[in-house]
Amino acid sequence: MKFFFILLLPAVFAFNRSSAQQHTSTDLESKKQKADKLFLEIAKADSLVFAAFNTCDTISYRKFFKDDLEFYHDLGGLTVGIENEMKSIKNTSLFMSGN
Repeated sequence: MKFFFILLLPAVFAFNRSSAQQHTSTDLESKKQKADKLFLEIAKADSLVFAAFNTCDTISYRKFFKDDLEFYHDLGGLTVGIENEMKSIKNTSLFMSGN
């Protein structure tokens, strides 16, 4: 019985190696292109949301969030709900403009 396992073990390892998923350079290039595209989409959205925030553009800013937003600011604390976040942005805008 021991001899049988000694002969069987290399065959099992050989099968596992041969059936392992093989990645071609085309597959890897396709994955890299998808990752690059996703990175660019995220970078664009990040740029747009911060531009809207920094200019107090509440119309553009609002498009990025759902109604049940929960946002925690290290100085201002917790803001719950998109309407409260919009009030916060408007108040910041008034504060920044001096009105």
